[in-house]
Amino acid sequence: MDIRSYDLAGLHINSVRLLEIQRRKTEEDEQRMKLYLSEGYFLLSEVKSVNFEDKLISLHVRTEKFGRLSKGLLVPVNNCLVNKMKTAFHYLDDQVLVVFALNGYIWIQQVLGLDEGQKLGGFKDSGDREEKPTQDRAIKTEVTRKMIRLKSIAECLDRLFVVIAPETLFGVFN
Repeated sequence: MDIRSYDLAGLHINSVRLLEIQRRKTEEDEQRMKLYLSEGYFLLSEVKSVNFEDKLISLHVRTEKFGRLSKGLLVPVNNCLVNKMKTAFHYLDDQVLVVFALNGYIWIQQVLGLDEGQKLGGFKDSGDREEKPTQDRAIKTEVTRKMIRLKSIAECLDRLFVVIAPETLFGVFN
């Protein structure tokens, strides 16, 4: 997995939590995971551990706020411009969610309805082979404009080498 690091990152099959199904360590389970997580997906996960001897970073997706991402914008910025925060999840006008990752990736997406419990990714098992993330739905035009504007602001702050934090990003936005 590409996490913008010199070290290798791995996501073990047991480190992924699937909603609504009981997991079993079988070949079938492994095949199902390949359907959920194939190349090209964006994934929000936490660092579980770092093995300095093997230079291997273990990731995990254990709670509902982590998982496969879709219908959003990924903004790569210089990682030294994103400081560690108490929480990585920040909201603009209760319509747009911005996730600040320490690896320099900023994820911007529409906030899901309250019925979805504000989950980002998550994985549902619908019984068919066309499993989709829980937030696949149309994005409103007004929200799309806000997302594109936030992306442009983050890219400008990156070019100017200004620290990218919620205060600066949302301050320039307003």
